[in-house]
Amino acid sequence: MQETGLVIPFEVTNITVTKQQVALTLTGEVNTGEEEVLIIAERTWED
Repeated sequence: MQETGLVIPFEVTNITVTKQQVALTLTGEVNTGEEEVLIIAERTWED
């Protein structure tokens, strides 16, 4: 059985965890210097 993986050309530079969400800050290739925030979990209900 062959393993399949997802290759993402981003480096995780920051992880933010709050009561509302978990977000990863991803920085792309060095030459572009692009930064992207990926929210992987978010609470939408009120306390």
